[in-house]
Amino acid sequence: MQAAVLVGKEHLEIQDVLPATPGEDEVTIEVRSSGVCGTDVHIYRGAEGSTDAVFPLIMGHEFSGVVSVVGSKVKDILPGDKAIVNPNIMCGYCNPCRSGHNAFCENHIAVGVNRPGGFAEKITVPKLAVHTFVKSDFDTAAMIEPLSCCLNVFETMPHSLGDSYLIVGGGPIGMMMLQLARLAGARFLAVAELVAAKREKCLRLGADVAFDSRGVPASMAARHHGIKQFDMVIDCVGLPLTQSYSLEAAGRGSRVMFFGLGGAKDILEVKPYTLFNRQVPVYSSFINPYTFTRTVEIVESGRVNLSDIVGAHIGFQDLAAVLEDDTTRSEGKVILKL
Repeated sequence: MQAAVLVGKEHLEIQDVLPATPGEDEVTIEVRSSGVCGTDVHIYRGAEGSTDAVFPLIMGHEFSGVVSVVGSKVKDILPGDKAIVNPNIMCGYCNPCRSGHNAFCENHIAVGVNRPGGFAEKITVPKLAVHTFVKSDFDTAAMIEPLSCCLNVFETMPHSLGDSYLIVGGGPIGMMMLQLARLAGARFLAVAELVAAKREKCLRLGADVAFDSRGVPASMAARHHGIKQFDMVIDCVGLPLTQSYSLEAAGRGSRVMFFGLGGAKDILEVKPYTLFNRQVPVYSSFINPYTFTRTVEIVESGRVNLSDIVGAHIGFQDLAAVLEDDTTRSEGKVILKL
């Protein structure tokens, strides 16, 4: 089978590799759609993923496909089933797992990071990681994994019906986040985004306003759009600049979420008094503990629109360029089609 193999930092090769034979508790999936994530970009450029990457590596952790082979002990998943994979496989017996904090599993296996992922024609994974679906198309299903990480934001950060939201960053994650915020009872949804095409897409997906933050100071963002303050501010970019904007845009008693993946060496300057004076708690969210099954059900219910988030389809020959050039991802989620 063909696979995109990262043999080292910024060195991607399209190789013919031997597909793994499934063990008795494993499932082989023929991949149809595989999303390119910011984490893939970080790993390609030499940074960490959710855990340390192991090279040579077949990346890709947002993918969907069709079950082709199942192990002898797999009874409830059948060849021909449409399937997706929760890429975070936890041991279940370390102290964090037994304490209800499996996101911090000490034996974390991450598909596409330290185990072969979905930038390949076929992938073999443990049965416990496989979820089947019926109604969704393959592109939509491939985005269930990032949506499950977004759902964890609403598990982690207190929120109420009628809250007003500012989403900083209107890329694929921001587009997912605004739809979940609407489902969570948002009364007003604003998106700060530099790219006009993304702002237009956010408006179609349910944002009340989408604006270029370069023209609206953070301290004035709420009143500029006719409300007193933002109750919830979610940074979906992960740069110190956008995190600073998020903190400054927060009102009294607001909550701020740093969701976007930043660099391991980034430094954010914060004036503690401004947080104290406004009593602003800052939250973060790591991967998708206990949210994957519910995310599948939300997507299958049709309550969110993921298909409109897709910006481009590519083949293996285009993947390196997409990982190298940020502008190739400026229109929305890039999907590797197989």
